[in-house]
Amino acid sequence: MKKVIQYSIIGSIAFVMFVGGFFSYSMIGQQNETSLTQSLALGGYGVVKAYHADGTLFYEWEGHNALHPFAINAISSCLVGLDTVPSGHSNCTSMITRMQLRSTSNGGVSGASTEFVTHTLLPPSCDSNSNSNLCNGWETRATFDFASLSCTAGSDCPTLGFVRTLNTPGAEFNSLDVADQEITPGDIVVVTIGFNPS
Repeated sequence: MKKVIQYSIIGSIAFVMFVGGFFSYSMIGQQNETSLTQSLALGGYGVVKAYHADGTLFYEWEGHNALHPFAINAISSCLVGLDTVPSGHSNCTSMITRMQLRSTSNGGVSGASTEFVTHTLLPPSCDSNSNSNLCNGWETRATFDFASLSCTAGSDCPTLGFVRTLNTPGAEFNSLDVADQEITPGDIVVVTIGFNPS
C-alpha cells in the first residue's frame, strides 16, 4: 500500500512538472518573441531662445520637432547603404547643414533668415570611438543675429512662426512650429534641436 501511495505521489509530481513545463515554455517563448520585436525611433526636441541686444531673454519655446518625409526616407535608405543620394538629399553624410527661421508675416525673416549649423554629440562627454563611453544622440544649433534688421517694433517687424533645418540642396529635414513672436532689430535667436535614437 505504501508503494502505491508513493508511486501515486511521484506520478502526480511528474505530471505537474510535465504540464508546468509546457506553460513555462510557452511563456518564455512569448517573452523571447516580444524581445525580438524592436524598432528604431528618432525622438527629438527643440528649444528656441530669443534675446534682446542687451542680453535679456524675452522669449523661450520648447517642444517636439517633426521629421520631414524626405528625412525619414534618407535615414532609411542611407542607414543600410541602399542609396547614397536619396530623394531631396545630395548625399548621406550631411543631411542637416543649415537652419532657417520662417515668419508668419513675410515668409523668411529678413536680416538673418538662414544660418549654417553646428553639431554636438550627446552626452557632451561621450566618445563615438570608444567602447565604454558611447554617444546616444546629437544636438544641432544655429544662432541668428538680427543686428541689421530694419523695422519698427509693434509695426512692421516680422513674427517668428516656425523653424526648419535643411540640407545643402534645400530639402527639409525637420521643423518646429513655434508660437508667433515678434523679432525686432538687434535681437538674437538661438535654436537648438536635439535627436535621440532609441
